Amino acid sequence: MDLLNSTCYQEGRWILWESGITVVTLLNRNRWNLNVEATLSFQRQWQAPLRIFISEHKWKDGEPTEEDAIMILNQGDDSSILVPVVFMFVPGMRVVVNQNIFQGLKLVNGASYGVLDVILDKAYPGHRVNADTILHFGPPAGILLAAESTRDFHFVGMPAGAILLTPISTRIECQRKRPWQQTNVTRRGLPCAAAFACTDYKVQSRTLDRVALELRGTRTTTIDGQAVPTQCDPYSLYVQLSRCRSLDGIMLISKARERDFVGNKVPENMVAAEERLESLSEATIREAESRDWTGK
Repeated sequence: MDLLNSTCYQEGRWILWESGITVVTLLNRNRWNLNVEATLSFQRQWQAPLRIFISEHKWKDGEPTEEDAIMILNQGDDSSILVPVVFMFVPGMRVVVNQNIFQGLKLVNGASYGVLDVILDKAYPGHRVNADTILHFGPPAGILLAAESTRDFHFVGMPAGAILLTPISTRIECQRKRPWQQTNVTRRGLPCAAAFACTDYKVQSRTLDRVALELRGTRTTTIDGQAVPTQCDPYSLYVQLSRCRSLDGIMLISKARERDFVGNKVPENMVAAEERLESLSEATIREAESRDWTGK
């Protein structure tokens, strides 16, 4: 742990988005804010135009109050809300998809793509904010994405190696965790978000050259009268620390704590569940190997 702190943590150090770093954070609100900051940094770095698309909202019972509208516009995407409230587009930026769209074409939840271009919807014309920024009060008609997995795609009327992602509608229902919401809302927009900052779930299986980690729990607890983050989930701890090839590519957002490492074990019920799954898997394999598949 001392090696991790001495190598990867420096108090007061800023996140250098220009380096191509990816931030892994457990809290969606942190992710929303970091992606806005990173997108603006990406725009400045490449001196590119910025288009801001506000997703379309429809309330079940007609027009909302001003307070209701403001509150829902502060609610970004998460595991149950697949469409972000705002999509900020800069040519060349990367996004991560929030829903399985075309599984056979690998346009799936968690997949990362570069954005080639945006297709505007004439129903939502742009309003110029300044020389480099245009605001749209509605989603685009679609965006063109590209990745290694799309390299051999050739769709009629589209650039080679590109795939199209179009808006979807998602229902935001009243829930206990949103006590301020008084009526159900339908949001329509792109099911993707900027990939500068991601949750630990979205970076699973990926290998990153530079990564900033938040080794913390998602809740807070009181210790000696002070609110401190809870212990980091052991699965999240593994996922985060195994994303980078070396310690030199890791930046810690906050100092690593002993309580996040010492005694941080997988719960016994999860160990038992994994052992049962392993046993069932072995039994299935044995049965398959002993079966006569010739049909004789």
